[in-house]
Amino acid sequence: MRQPAALIIPLLLATLCLATDTETFSHVKIHRHRSAKNRVLVDKLGKLTFDDANRKFTFEKTVDDKFDEPERVEVGYESVTKVVFEVTTHMRGGGLAEVVSAIPPVAMAGPIIADQHVHDYWFYVAYRNAEQDGEVLLEIPNSSSRRIIDKTTGVFGSRVVVNDFPETGENIEPEKLPDFKSKHRLKIDGQNRPVPENRPDKATIVVVLSAPRGAGFGQGESVQIACQRSRSCRE
Repeated sequence: MRQPAALIIPLLLATLCLATDTETFSHVKIHRHRSAKNRVLVDKLGKLTFDDANRKFTFEKTVDDKFDEPERVEVGYESVTKVVFEVTTHMRGGGLAEVVSAIPPVAMAGPIIADQHVHDYWFYVAYRNAEQDGEVLLEIPNSSSRRIIDKTTGVFGSRVVVNDFPETGENIEPEKLPDFKSKHRLKIDGQNRPVPENRPDKATIVVVLSAPRGAGFGQGESVQIACQRSRSCRE
Protein backbone atom coordinates (compact mmCIF):
# COMPACT_ATOMS: atom_id res chain seq x y z
CA MET A 1 0.00 0.00 0.00
CA ARG A 2 2.92 2.32 0.42
CA GLN A 3 3.81 2.36 -3.29
CA PRO A 4 0.40 3.66 -4.55
CA ALA A 5 0.43 6.32 -1.83
CA ALA A 6 3.91 7.38 -2.91
CA LEU A 7 2.61 7.84 -6.47
CA ILE A 8 -0.59 9.68 -5.51
CA ILE A 9 1.13 12.36 -3.40
CA PRO A 10 3.38 13.70 -6.23
CA LEU A 11 0.36 13.62 -8.57
CA LEU A 12 -1.66 15.75 -6.15
CA LEU A 13 1.21 18.19 -5.74
CA ALA A 14 1.57 18.51 -9.52
CA THR A 15 -2.18 19.18 -9.84
CA LEU A 16 -2.03 21.90 -7.18
CA CYS A 17 0.95 23.55 -8.88
CA LEU A 18 -0.89 23.51 -12.21
CA ALA A 19 -3.95 25.13 -10.60
CA THR A 20 -1.87 27.97 -9.19
CA ASP A 21 -0.40 28.63 -12.68
CA THR A 22 -3.88 29.44 -14.04
CA GLU A 23 -6.05 32.36 -12.92
CA THR A 24 -9.47 33.10 -14.39
CA PHE A 25 -11.65 36.23 -14.16
CA SER A 26 -15.32 36.35 -15.10
CA HIS A 27 -17.64 39.19 -16.23
CA VAL A 28 -15.05 40.51 -18.69
CA LYS A 29 -16.19 42.10 -21.96
CA ILE A 30 -14.42 42.24 -25.29
CA HIS A 31 -15.05 45.23 -27.57
CA ARG A 32 -14.46 44.66 -31.27
CA HIS A 33 -15.76 45.56 -34.70
CA ARG A 34 -18.65 43.45 -35.91
CA SER A 35 -16.66 42.48 -39.01
CA ALA A 36 -13.87 43.71 -41.27
CA LYS A 37 -16.40 45.68 -43.31
CA ASN A 38 -18.85 46.65 -40.56
CA ARG A 39 -16.93 48.96 -38.20
CA VAL A 40 -19.70 49.22 -35.60
CA LEU A 41 -18.34 48.20 -32.18
CA VAL A 42 -20.00 45.33 -30.34
CA ASP A 43 -19.26 43.99 -26.87
CA LYS A 44 -19.37 40.34 -25.82
CA LEU A 45 -19.25 38.93 -22.28
CA GLY A 46 -16.78 36.19 -21.38
CA LYS A 47 -13.91 35.14 -19.12
CA LEU A 48 -10.24 36.09 -19.04
CA THR A 49 -7.62 33.47 -18.15
CA PHE A 50 -3.92 33.91 -17.41
CA ASP A 51 -2.01 30.66 -18.06
CA ASP A 52 1.48 31.04 -16.62
CA ALA A 53 2.45 27.45 -17.37
CA ASN A 54 1.90 27.92 -21.13
CA ARG A 55 2.84 31.63 -21.07
CA LYS A 56 -0.39 32.97 -22.61
CA PHE A 57 -3.67 34.66 -21.74
CA THR A 58 -7.01 33.93 -23.38
CA PHE A 59 -10.46 35.46 -23.62
CA GLU A 60 -13.39 33.14 -24.25
CA LYS A 61 -16.85 34.47 -25.01
CA THR A 62 -19.75 33.17 -22.98
CA VAL A 63 -21.96 30.98 -25.19
CA ASP A 64 -25.59 31.71 -24.29
CA ASP A 65 -27.27 29.02 -26.37
CA LYS A 66 -26.58 26.38 -29.02
CA PHE A 67 -26.99 28.95 -31.80
CA ASP A 68 -24.36 31.27 -30.34
CA GLU A 69 -20.97 30.96 -32.02
CA PRO A 70 -17.92 30.51 -29.76
CA GLU A 71 -15.19 33.12 -29.80
CA ARG A 72 -11.66 32.86 -28.45
CA VAL A 73 -8.70 35.25 -28.39
CA GLU A 74 -5.30 33.85 -27.40
CA VAL A 75 -2.12 35.92 -26.99
CA GLY A 76 1.29 34.68 -25.88
CA TYR A 77 3.05 36.60 -23.12
CA GLU A 78 6.14 37.20 -25.26
CA SER A 79 4.02 38.63 -28.11
CA VAL A 80 2.63 41.50 -25.99
CA THR A 81 4.23 44.87 -26.75
CA LYS A 82 2.04 47.21 -24.70
CA VAL A 83 -0.72 47.09 -22.09
CA VAL A 84 -2.83 50.11 -21.10
CA PHE A 85 -5.39 50.38 -18.30
CA GLU A 86 -7.74 53.35 -18.00
CA VAL A 87 -10.88 54.01 -15.97
CA THR A 88 -14.15 54.03 -17.88
CA THR A 89 -17.23 55.61 -16.31
CA HIS A 90 -20.64 54.46 -17.49
CA MET A 91 -24.20 54.03 -16.32
CA ARG A 92 -25.09 50.84 -14.47
CA GLY A 93 -27.41 48.61 -16.44
CA GLY A 94 -26.91 50.24 -19.85
CA GLY A 95 -30.30 50.53 -21.57
CA LEU A 96 -32.06 49.42 -18.40
CA ALA A 97 -30.74 52.48 -16.60
CA GLU A 98 -32.25 54.70 -19.30
CA VAL A 99 -35.64 53.09 -18.70
CA VAL A 100 -35.32 53.36 -14.93
CA SER A 101 -34.38 57.04 -15.08
CA ALA A 102 -37.57 57.76 -17.04
CA ILE A 103 -39.86 56.23 -14.38
CA PRO A 104 -41.05 58.26 -11.36
CA PRO A 105 -38.89 57.59 -8.26
CA VAL A 106 -41.95 56.67 -6.16
CA ALA A 107 -42.71 53.72 -8.42
CA MET A 108 -39.09 52.57 -8.57
CA ALA A 109 -37.83 52.77 -4.99
CA GLY A 110 -35.83 49.52 -5.30
CA PRO A 111 -34.57 49.30 -8.92
CA ILE A 112 -33.53 52.98 -8.92
CA ILE A 113 -30.08 51.74 -7.88
CA ALA A 114 -29.57 50.83 -11.54
CA ASP A 115 -29.32 54.54 -12.36
CA GLN A 116 -25.81 54.79 -10.90
CA HIS A 117 -22.38 55.50 -12.35
CA VAL A 118 -19.94 52.58 -12.46
CA HIS A 119 -16.16 52.90 -12.69
CA ASP A 120 -14.70 49.93 -14.56
CA TYR A 121 -11.42 49.69 -16.50
CA TRP A 122 -10.46 49.53 -20.15
CA PHE A 123 -7.81 46.83 -20.67
CA TYR A 124 -6.02 47.42 -23.99
CA VAL A 125 -3.37 44.98 -25.26
CA ALA A 126 -1.16 45.47 -28.32
CA TYR A 127 0.82 42.49 -29.55
CA ARG A 128 2.93 41.32 -32.46
CA ASN A 129 2.51 37.77 -33.72
CA ALA A 130 4.13 36.24 -36.81
CA GLU A 131 5.28 39.66 -38.05
CA GLN A 132 1.72 41.00 -37.80
CA ASP A 133 0.46 43.60 -35.34
CA GLY A 134 -2.73 42.92 -33.40
CA GLU A 135 -4.72 44.49 -30.62
CA VAL A 136 -7.56 43.60 -28.29
CA LEU A 137 -9.74 45.85 -26.13
CA LEU A 138 -11.32 44.39 -23.01
CA GLU A 139 -13.42 45.92 -20.26
CA ILE A 140 -12.84 44.53 -16.77
CA PRO A 141 -15.14 45.10 -13.77
CA ASN A 142 -14.01 47.33 -10.94
CA SER A 143 -14.41 44.45 -8.47
CA SER A 144 -11.53 42.51 -10.04
CA SER A 145 -9.56 45.37 -11.63
CA ARG A 146 -6.95 45.57 -8.87
CA ARG A 147 -6.18 41.84 -9.11
CA ILE A 148 -5.98 41.94 -12.92
CA ILE A 149 -3.74 45.03 -12.92
CA ASP A 150 -1.41 43.47 -10.34
CA LYS A 151 -1.35 40.19 -12.26
CA THR A 152 -0.64 41.92 -15.57
CA THR A 153 2.08 44.11 -14.06
CA GLY A 154 3.74 41.04 -12.59
CA VAL A 155 3.74 39.32 -15.99
CA PHE A 156 4.57 42.20 -18.36
CA GLY A 157 6.44 44.63 -16.10
CA SER A 158 7.35 47.94 -17.78
CA ARG A 159 5.09 47.18 -20.75
CA VAL A 160 2.08 48.03 -18.55
CA VAL A 161 0.78 51.61 -18.29
CA VAL A 162 -2.01 52.59 -15.88
CA ASN A 163 -3.42 55.95 -16.92
CA ASP A 164 -4.89 58.17 -14.24
CA PHE A 165 -6.88 61.06 -15.66
CA PRO A 166 -8.75 62.84 -12.84
CA GLU A 167 -12.37 63.55 -13.69
CA THR A 168 -13.97 66.67 -12.24
CA GLY A 169 -17.70 67.00 -12.75
CA GLU A 170 -19.59 70.28 -12.86
CA ASN A 171 -23.33 70.94 -12.98
CA ILE A 172 -24.36 72.90 -16.06
CA GLU A 173 -27.72 74.47 -16.78
CA PRO A 174 -28.40 73.78 -20.48
CA GLU A 175 -30.61 76.86 -20.83
CA LYS A 176 -27.61 79.11 -20.13
CA LEU A 177 -25.46 77.67 -22.91
CA PRO A 178 -25.12 80.07 -25.88
CA ASP A 179 -25.92 77.39 -28.48
CA PHE A 180 -28.60 75.61 -26.50
CA LYS A 181 -31.30 76.31 -29.10
CA SER A 182 -29.08 76.01 -32.17
CA LYS A 183 -29.77 73.29 -34.71
CA HIS A 184 -27.19 70.99 -36.28
CA ARG A 185 -27.27 68.29 -38.89
CA LEU A 186 -25.29 65.03 -38.61
CA LYS A 187 -24.28 63.18 -41.75
CA ILE A 188 -22.56 59.82 -41.35
CA ASP A 189 -20.16 58.67 -44.05
CA GLY A 190 -20.32 54.87 -44.01
CA GLN A 191 -17.61 54.47 -46.66
CA ASN A 192 -14.74 56.77 -45.66
CA ARG A 193 -13.52 56.52 -42.07
CA PRO A 194 -10.43 58.73 -41.71
CA VAL A 195 -8.16 58.37 -38.70
CA PRO A 196 -7.41 61.68 -36.91
CA GLU A 197 -3.86 62.95 -37.11
CA ASN A 198 -2.00 62.96 -33.79
CA ARG A 199 -0.50 66.38 -33.08
CA PRO A 200 1.66 67.17 -30.01
CA ASP A 201 0.11 70.62 -29.54
CA LYS A 202 -3.51 69.49 -29.89
CA ALA A 203 -5.82 67.25 -27.87
CA THR A 204 -7.81 64.56 -29.66
CA ILE A 205 -11.28 64.18 -28.16
CA VAL A 206 -12.77 60.70 -27.93
CA VAL A 207 -16.53 60.34 -28.34
CA VAL A 208 -18.22 57.00 -27.66
CA LEU A 209 -21.94 56.92 -28.34
CA SER A 210 -24.05 54.06 -27.04
CA ALA A 211 -26.55 53.13 -29.70
CA PRO A 212 -30.18 53.39 -28.47
CA ARG A 213 -32.44 50.40 -28.91
CA GLY A 214 -34.33 50.46 -32.15
CA ALA A 215 -31.68 52.53 -33.93
CA GLY A 216 -30.65 49.66 -36.18
CA PHE A 217 -27.50 48.64 -34.29
CA GLY A 218 -28.82 46.18 -31.70
CA GLN A 219 -28.21 45.71 -28.01
CA GLY A 220 -24.71 46.15 -26.67
CA GLU A 221 -23.36 47.98 -29.73
CA SER A 222 -21.77 51.38 -29.91
CA VAL A 223 -20.15 53.83 -32.28
CA GLN A 224 -16.63 55.08 -31.59
CA ILE A 225 -15.03 58.20 -33.03
CA ALA A 226 -11.33 59.05 -32.55
CA CYS A 227 -8.92 57.19 -30.30
CA GLN A 228 -6.08 59.10 -28.68
CA ARG A 229 -5.32 61.09 -25.54
CA SER A 230 -2.43 63.53 -25.19
CA ARG A 231 -0.82 65.62 -22.46
CA SER A 232 -2.90 68.65 -23.49
CA CYS A 233 -6.09 66.79 -22.47
CA ARG A 234 -5.04 67.15 -18.86
CA GLU A 235 -3.92 70.75 -19.06
